[in-house]
Amino acid sequence: MIFDSDGNLVLPRGARMEFSNVRRRMRPRATGVFVVCPRCGNAWERRTRSAGTLRCYACNNKVEVEEIE
Repeated sequence: MIFDSDGNLVLPRGARMEFSNVRRRMRPRATGVFVVCPRCGNAWERRTRSAGTLRCYACNNKVEVEEIE
């Protein structure tokens, strides 16, 4: 890897754009299931089908969710 005098990584031309394109294609698909935070009422769409803990973006509260089959 090559770094400049400020310590920033120097990438080949077009590498950043290619990375952005790949990352955009890898976004998780929408599930169609919405989660509502019991603390603040904020609602958002789930991006995962597995059970676990999600964090509310508005108040940072943890919300337990079940698996989507």
